[in-house]
Amino acid sequence: LELLVAGKIIGMNLKVRVVQQTLWKRHVMDHSSSGAGGGVDNGYGSDAVDPAHLPPMVVTYRLAGVDGEATEDTVEDLDDPQEQKNKNEGTSSKYEITKVVAEHKGIIVLLKTLERDIREVLRRVRRDNIGNNNKKSKRNKELEAFMAMDAGPGLVLLRYCAEVKVNRVQMVKARAPSLLLRLLLDVLGTIDRHTHISKEGNQAAPVTNPTADLLQELIEILASDISCSSSASHDKEHEELEEEDATLPFLLSSLHKTSLSPHLLKAIANLLPFLTYGIDELSQSLANEFLTHVNSSSLQNIINERNILRDTFIEAAINLPPVKVCHSFRVALLQQGFVNTVMAFLMRDGPAHPPLSLYKLLHGSGSETTKPPDLEKEWTDYVSRPGLGTVLKILIGLGNGHTATQNDIAQYNERGMSLLRLLHWIENTTDASLLGSSNGDDGNNGGVDTNEGLGLLAETLLDTLKEGNDSVTKMIKSLRQETRDKKKQIAEERRQAALKDMGVSTKDSNVKRLPLSTMMKNNFFSKSNNSKQPASTATPTPSGLPAWMAEMEAMEDEEGLTCIVCQEGRTLQPTELLGLYTYVKKVVIPSSQCGSRSAIDGSQLLSALPVVYTGGGGELFEGFWRQGKSVASVLQMGGGSSRGSGSERPGSFVTSVTAGNAIHCSCHGRARQADRNHPKAPKSEWEGASLRNSRVTTNLILPLISPSHTPTIPLIAVESALADHQTIIANTLSSRPKCMLWTTLHDIRLLLLRIAYGEPLNSDSGGGSLTSNVMLCFYQLFLADLLGKDAEHDSPVSARQARFLPGGFIVAMELVTRRDQDGGCGGSVTLARGVADASIMAGLCSILFPPSSSDSSGSHRNSLWLTHRLCFLRGFIRCAGRRFSCGVNDSGCISARAAASVKRSRSNISSFTDWDSNAVVESSSSGKDADGNTITNPATVSGSGGDKSSLWEDAATALRPLLTLFGILDQMAHGFTPTMDDVSVAESTERIVHIVERCGKARGLCELMEVVLKTGCSSSEGSTGGGGIVLGRDEILEEFDRGRKSV
Repeated sequence: LELLVAGKIIGMNLKVRVVQQTLWKRHVMDHSSSGAGGGVDNGYGSDAVDPAHLPPMVVTYRLAGVDGEATEDTVEDLDDPQEQKNKNEGTSSKYEITKVVAEHKGIIVLLKTLERDIREVLRRVRRDNIGNNNKKSKRNKELEAFMAMDAGPGLVLLRYCAEVKVNRVQMVKARAPSLLLRLLLDVLGTIDRHTHISKEGNQAAPVTNPTADLLQELIEILASDISCSSSASHDKEHEELEEEDATLPFLLSSLHKTSLSPHLLKAIANLLPFLTYGIDELSQSLANEFLTHVNSSSLQNIINERNILRDTFIEAAINLPPVKVCHSFRVALLQQGFVNTVMAFLMRDGPAHPPLSLYKLLHGSGSETTKPPDLEKEWTDYVSRPGLGTVLKILIGLGNGHTATQNDIAQYNERGMSLLRLLHWIENTTDASLLGSSNGDDGNNGGVDTNEGLGLLAETLLDTLKEGNDSVTKMIKSLRQETRDKKKQIAEERRQAALKDMGVSTKDSNVKRLPLSTMMKNNFFSKSNNSKQPASTATPTPSGLPAWMAEMEAMEDEEGLTCIVCQEGRTLQPTELLGLYTYVKKVVIPSSQCGSRSAIDGSQLLSALPVVYTGGGGELFEGFWRQGKSVASVLQMGGGSSRGSGSERPGSFVTSVTAGNAIHCSCHGRARQADRNHPKAPKSEWEGASLRNSRVTTNLILPLISPSHTPTIPLIAVESALADHQTIIANTLSSRPKCMLWTTLHDIRLLLLRIAYGEPLNSDSGGGSLTSNVMLCFYQLFLADLLGKDAEHDSPVSARQARFLPGGFIVAMELVTRRDQDGGCGGSVTLARGVADASIMAGLCSILFPPSSSDSSGSHRNSLWLTHRLCFLRGFIRCAGRRFSCGVNDSGCISARAAASVKRSRSNISSFTDWDSNAVVESSSSGKDADGNTITNPATVSGSGGDKSSLWEDAATALRPLLTLFGILDQMAHGFTPTMDDVSVAESTERIVHIVERCGKARGLCELMEVVLKTGCSSSEGSTGGGGIVLGRDEILEEFDRGRKSV
């Protein structure tokens, strides 16, 4: 019996848990975005995904040898990630006490002691060897004692300290790698020299020494750790260790004289660029050595000659990491001309025409007569040159993350030929006789690669040059687009030729396109009504096309969402209602955790508006106040959806997520019937739906209703889908909602909060990504727009409350701001609390419901948000303060287990924990707008932070999700309309996902404010336009503190 998982035969002795956590997890991650039309991202593309949230593992059982010999790979051994994790945690706790050594310059003292002891031992070894040449015994007692002696206690303690990350960081700061490397080379040199002398000229066997072995082990550990450092800062407390750094010259001379193991040579190659510590003089010196030993001559003889220095330098250049300390070395290589030397070697004898396979493709059928006579020989000779693969790898390493090197490579030309074009030719060639051939290498080339896989290396180099470089990206895209266009042209020419051979005229391209459903219906009825007539032949139509060709030409391309069953969408099936598979669950949030429905939906806010309006803002604000009071009067009489008596009750809500898979409601009905009546394996409705939904749990279909598509759908289909949707929502809540409009709005609000807090959206259903759930927000807004219109007739008070809530919020914000400036009064506490609680819902309603003609003079449907962005921003800041004081750290939708998983995942992501203090507190800076007026940089916070530093730290953490939510709504306000099609929804979704990702990568509150406030465009009001919002640090703290005190 054989077991297959992810296309591999697994051994019977492997644990199921280990296979699921390693082999199956890697398979799911690799195929998380695969599928028709680009596929749906199920959220499994990250290594941080919890194995418990993966879809069920599929294991195939089969009898061995029944279908012939197995062709799959066999996996007999897998590393247990749980054992490795437990081992690492045990090691860290075991050596935790060594952190004491790192305190008060303990590492420096230990390094000095170690250097002194080893130098003293080596001095005695050299002393006792004097005169041994004239002695018969030639014994060196000190050397024999040193070879038999265990490593010293200082070195052993240093090795124990290296087990802890904090200690390794201190060692790197103290330049321990340089010191340890000098000591190791000195020890090995002494051992080699005196061992050879003692053997009287005979070849000495490899000699090991505990001290040398432990030094090498320490260097290899620090070499891997120093690569994680982004800079090599000069700490004054370590300056006493900094000698005139002679490590590099000593290292280069020792590479020739000392026998070093391959592992140590690799570690030295990785460590070599870091030994410059970002110092220009050392970088220039090392770059000069590179240029001396890695040149055209040495690259040409890379296979035939073994050169330790050359191979070490090549290995260092290939593995050069994209960190700050190595960028100064890259600059030195540019200045010394090393990059130009490597590129000149690559361009030397480069053909002036593309390879034969690409030449035939680009020049069509006449290429045999027009091609240069020696084209194939030119390319064969070119790719047979030794060192081409190595040069490509060197350029990949040098250009990794360094803009100057990328630009230099992209602009390099020789004999009128661009290096980028040559690389593009190589990456497009699949001729095995030219590319991928080895050069008869016997494997003794010092670990340097041969010319195998040049096409893949060229493609990797071009992709590396594109990273973070817009100008080079445009150049490479232009080259690739030119080739693609030429291929399309050739394909069209071949198509025309094929049609001509079929006797089809292609002159008239204006063929009338009919819907596929109409043609199928016409063909069906014509055959059924004329069954006695002979079968029709492919008679040409008036356009010159046969009937079958006209039918194919009439098929339109599908855009937007498509049904996962029939693969057709709104273009080919305009009368069928599409739905979105979603998963919905009930959540209960206590009122003490900001879960009161009457507070969230603005009932308390509108009821707390004063009897007489005394604020500013003119007639516009007074109109907002009148509208809010009219709704409040009805709510106080008990005619609204939220009652004041229920304000202390826990709020019951529903929250939905999706994996982005759509289905026709009719297709779902037929599939449900088929699943129920299956003769062997009947399934329930949602069990079968989960299988169709890419094995993502689902229990609801959200009808995709919008004014641009619904008119073509039968009314009974829409009503039936809405009825099924509301029934499932009622069953989930265990009661029928009084108003589906508010239920849907709360659902959208909770989903946006989950996105803003960075919670795993796939924890409930086992699938669903950020993109698919942002898309869900738009489709829920379409449904809320329809429900709002229905509520105007069925529940007018609820509809008016949702429509007038943004205006009431703006008026309330104006009133509490004036009262705060005047010293405050007792009567404003309820209003201030209502402002903080209702700010999110008010912002959402301002986007969904356009202002009436009396509300705003602007023509934009979301002009209320755009005009009063600063007002909503202040409200969101107050909301953050209130949630902070209530101890709310998440959206309230995740379970305790999921919350612990989020906490663990965030601890591994620097952007959630490592706030840059320099980015949090910045000096105030100013600039000028287009009109010449002085404005404050939106990312700048000013003011002294001495007595407010603690509050500022609290605010920075609590504000992050609310500011992210503000950025989402701000981007949504500029793109949302109820008439959006699927393409517009996808474009707006991409922009919002980009904003969320940028907010997640922000290293400080100032950077986050800059991202959020620049998401929108300028509005008519100077203080609230895109980049013109003026909000200093003191103002942020005041608003946050007012929200905190409103509890």
